[in-house]
Amino acid sequence: MENTAGHWDTVYKNKHDNELGWYEQDLNQTFKFIHNVPLLAESPIFIAGAGTSTLISSLDAQGYLLSVNDISEHALKISQSQLPVPDKHNWIRQSIAEPLELEQTCELWIDRAVLHFLISADAQHAYFENVRRIVKPGGYILLAQFSEDGAKTCAGLPVKGYSVADYQAKLADFKLIASERYVFINPFGQARPYNYVLFKRLK
Repeated sequence: MENTAGHWDTVYKNKHDNELGWYEQDLNQTFKFIHNVPLLAESPIFIAGAGTSTLISSLDAQGYLLSVNDISEHALKISQSQLPVPDKHNWIRQSIAEPLELEQTCELWIDRAVLHFLISADAQHAYFENVRRIVKPGGYILLAQFSEDGAKTCAGLPVKGYSVADYQAKLADFKLIASERYVFINPFGQARPYNYVLFKRLK
Protein backbone atom coordinates (compact mmCIF):
# COMPACT_ATOMS: atom_id res chain seq x y z
CA MET A 1 0.00 0.00 0.00
CA GLU A 2 1.33 3.45 -0.93
CA ASN A 3 1.22 6.66 1.08
CA THR A 4 -0.99 8.44 -1.47
CA ALA A 5 -3.96 10.80 -1.52
CA GLY A 6 -6.15 7.92 -2.70
CA HIS A 7 -5.13 5.75 0.22
CA TRP A 8 -5.93 8.46 2.76
CA ASP A 9 -9.20 9.49 1.10
CA THR A 10 -10.31 5.86 1.41
CA VAL A 11 -9.34 5.79 5.09
CA TYR A 12 -11.32 8.93 5.92
CA LYS A 13 -14.33 7.95 3.80
CA ASN A 14 -14.65 4.50 5.35
CA LYS A 15 -13.99 5.21 9.02
CA HIS A 16 -15.43 7.47 11.70
CA ASP A 17 -12.97 9.43 13.81
CA ASN A 18 -13.20 7.05 16.77
CA GLU A 19 -12.30 4.17 14.43
CA LEU A 20 -8.97 5.76 13.54
CA GLY A 21 -5.98 4.46 15.48
CA TRP A 22 -4.57 7.97 15.94
CA TYR A 23 -7.82 9.61 17.05
CA GLU A 24 -7.05 11.80 20.07
CA GLN A 25 -10.10 12.95 22.01
CA ASP A 26 -8.08 14.27 24.95
CA LEU A 27 -5.81 17.09 23.75
CA ASN A 28 -4.15 17.79 27.11
CA GLN A 29 -0.79 16.24 26.12
CA THR A 30 -0.60 18.35 22.98
CA PHE A 31 -1.65 21.54 24.75
CA LYS A 32 0.88 20.92 27.51
CA PHE A 33 3.54 21.56 24.85
CA ILE A 34 1.66 24.31 23.03
CA HIS A 35 1.43 26.25 26.30
CA ASN A 36 5.24 26.55 26.24
CA VAL A 37 4.95 28.72 23.12
CA PRO A 38 4.34 32.48 23.61
CA LEU A 39 1.45 32.74 21.16
CA LEU A 40 -0.57 35.91 20.73
CA ALA A 41 -4.14 36.34 19.55
CA GLU A 42 -4.35 35.47 15.85
CA SER A 43 -0.87 33.95 15.80
CA PRO A 44 -0.37 31.89 12.63
CA ILE A 45 -0.11 28.15 13.23
CA PHE A 46 0.65 25.44 10.66
CA ILE A 47 -0.83 21.97 11.23
CA ALA A 48 0.88 19.28 9.14
CA GLY A 49 -1.18 16.26 8.14
CA ALA A 50 -4.09 17.53 10.20
CA GLY A 51 -6.63 14.95 9.06
CA THR A 52 -9.86 15.38 11.00
CA SER A 53 -8.20 16.20 14.32
CA THR A 54 -10.26 18.01 16.95
CA LEU A 55 -7.16 20.15 17.47
CA ILE A 56 -8.27 22.21 14.46
CA SER A 57 -11.57 23.31 16.01
CA SER A 58 -9.94 23.84 19.40
CA LEU A 59 -7.29 26.20 17.99
CA ASP A 60 -9.92 27.92 15.85
CA ALA A 61 -12.02 28.60 18.95
CA GLN A 62 -8.99 30.23 20.59
CA GLY A 63 -8.66 32.69 17.71
CA TYR A 64 -5.49 31.47 16.04
CA LEU A 65 -5.05 31.73 12.27
CA LEU A 66 -4.48 28.27 10.86
CA SER A 67 -2.82 26.79 7.81
CA VAL A 68 -4.27 23.29 7.73
CA ASN A 69 -2.47 20.70 5.62
CA ASP A 70 -3.42 17.20 4.62
CA ILE A 71 -2.92 14.93 1.63
CA SER A 72 -6.60 13.90 1.78
CA GLU A 73 -9.15 16.26 0.27
CA HIS A 74 -11.92 14.33 2.02
CA ALA A 75 -10.33 14.86 5.44
CA LEU A 76 -10.01 18.60 4.82
CA LYS A 77 -13.66 18.85 3.77
CA ILE A 78 -14.73 17.14 6.99
CA SER A 79 -12.63 19.53 9.07
CA GLN A 80 -13.95 22.56 7.19
CA SER A 81 -17.52 21.46 7.87
CA GLN A 82 -16.85 21.50 11.63
CA LEU A 83 -15.80 25.17 11.81
CA PRO A 84 -18.15 28.18 11.95
CA VAL A 85 -16.03 30.24 9.50
CA PRO A 86 -13.67 27.88 7.66
CA ASP A 87 -12.71 30.52 5.09
CA LYS A 88 -10.70 32.48 7.68
CA HIS A 89 -8.09 29.73 7.52
CA ASN A 90 -5.76 28.44 4.79
CA TRP A 91 -6.47 24.89 3.57
CA ILE A 92 -3.61 23.10 1.80
CA ARG A 93 -4.22 19.76 0.11
CA GLN A 94 -0.84 18.30 -0.77
CA SER A 95 1.80 15.90 0.46
CA ILE A 96 3.88 17.40 3.23
CA ALA A 97 6.90 15.96 1.37
CA GLU A 98 6.34 18.36 -1.54
CA PRO A 99 7.51 22.01 -1.49
CA LEU A 100 5.06 24.28 0.33
CA GLU A 101 4.39 27.74 -0.99
CA LEU A 102 2.76 29.91 1.69
CA GLU A 103 2.53 33.68 1.74
CA GLN A 104 2.89 33.77 5.53
CA THR A 105 5.36 32.13 7.87
CA CYS A 106 4.11 30.58 11.10
CA GLU A 107 4.81 30.96 14.81
CA LEU A 108 4.22 27.26 15.45
CA TRP A 109 4.33 24.11 13.33
CA ILE A 110 2.39 21.18 14.80
CA ASP A 111 2.74 17.59 13.60
CA ARG A 112 1.21 14.74 15.52
CA ALA A 113 1.83 11.46 13.70
CA VAL A 114 2.60 12.50 10.11
CA LEU A 115 6.39 12.68 9.83
CA HIS A 116 6.70 9.04 10.83
CA PHE A 117 4.94 8.02 7.58
CA LEU A 118 7.81 9.48 5.54
CA ILE A 119 10.14 6.54 5.07
CA SER A 120 12.58 7.65 2.38
CA ALA A 121 15.47 10.01 3.05
CA ASP A 122 14.28 12.25 0.20
CA ALA A 123 10.80 12.61 1.69
CA GLN A 124 12.23 13.39 5.12
CA HIS A 125 14.60 15.97 3.64
CA ALA A 126 11.71 17.64 1.79
CA TYR A 127 9.66 17.71 5.00
CA PHE A 128 12.34 19.54 6.97
CA GLU A 129 12.96 21.91 4.07
CA ASN A 130 9.29 22.84 4.40
CA VAL A 131 9.77 23.35 8.14
CA ARG A 132 12.57 25.83 7.48
CA ARG A 133 10.55 27.50 4.73
CA ILE A 134 7.48 28.00 6.92
CA VAL A 135 8.63 28.37 10.55
CA LYS A 136 9.92 31.90 11.07
CA PRO A 137 13.15 32.60 13.00
CA GLY A 138 12.22 32.43 16.67
CA GLY A 139 9.25 30.20 15.84
CA TYR A 140 8.56 26.73 17.18
CA ILE A 141 7.93 23.19 15.98
CA LEU A 142 6.01 20.59 17.99
CA LEU A 143 6.51 17.00 16.84
CA ALA A 144 4.81 13.90 18.22
CA GLN A 145 5.73 10.72 16.35
CA PHE A 146 5.94 7.03 17.21
CA SER A 147 8.99 6.34 19.36
CA GLU A 148 11.88 4.29 18.02
CA ASP A 149 10.57 1.24 19.94
CA GLY A 150 6.95 1.87 18.97
CA ALA A 151 4.64 0.52 16.30
CA LYS A 152 6.17 -0.36 12.93
CA THR A 153 3.00 0.09 10.86
CA CYS A 154 -0.08 2.32 10.95
CA ALA A 155 -3.11 2.51 8.62
CA GLY A 156 -1.59 -0.32 6.60
CA LEU A 157 1.64 1.61 5.98
CA PRO A 158 5.19 1.26 7.38
CA VAL A 159 6.33 3.97 9.77
CA LYS A 160 9.68 5.20 11.08
CA GLY A 161 9.98 5.79 14.81
CA TYR A 162 11.89 8.75 16.28
CA SER A 163 14.00 9.18 19.38
CA VAL A 164 14.75 12.64 20.77
CA ALA A 165 18.24 12.31 19.30
CA ASP A 166 16.73 11.54 15.89
CA TYR A 167 14.73 14.77 16.04
CA GLN A 168 17.81 16.73 17.10
CA ALA A 169 19.78 15.38 14.14
CA LYS A 170 17.10 16.71 11.78
CA LEU A 171 16.81 20.07 13.56
CA ALA A 172 20.40 21.05 14.27
CA ASP A 173 19.58 24.75 13.81
CA PHE A 174 16.76 24.56 16.37
CA LYS A 175 16.98 24.47 20.18
CA LEU A 176 15.25 21.70 22.11
CA ILE A 177 12.84 23.30 24.59
CA ALA A 178 10.95 20.29 25.95
CA SER A 179 10.63 16.56 25.37
CA GLU A 180 8.62 13.70 26.83
CA ARG A 181 7.94 10.06 26.13
CA TYR A 182 4.18 9.61 26.15
CA VAL A 183 2.21 6.38 25.86
CA PHE A 184 -0.98 7.08 23.91
CA ILE A 185 -3.84 4.62 24.39
CA ASN A 186 -5.58 4.48 21.03
CA PRO A 187 -9.33 3.96 20.51
CA PHE A 188 -8.79 0.19 20.45
CA GLY A 189 -7.12 0.16 23.86
CA GLN A 190 -3.63 -0.41 22.41
CA ALA A 191 -0.58 1.31 23.91
CA ARG A 192 1.35 3.42 21.39
CA PRO A 193 4.53 5.09 22.71
CA TYR A 194 5.31 8.50 21.22
CA ASN A 195 8.14 10.96 21.68
CA TYR A 196 6.89 14.53 21.99
CA VAL A 197 9.37 17.35 21.41
CA LEU A 198 9.21 21.12 21.17
CA PHE A 199 12.01 23.00 19.38
CA LYS A 200 12.63 26.71 18.85
CA ARG A 201 14.19 27.97 15.63
CA LEU A 202 17.37 29.89 16.32
CA LYS A 203 17.87 31.59 12.95
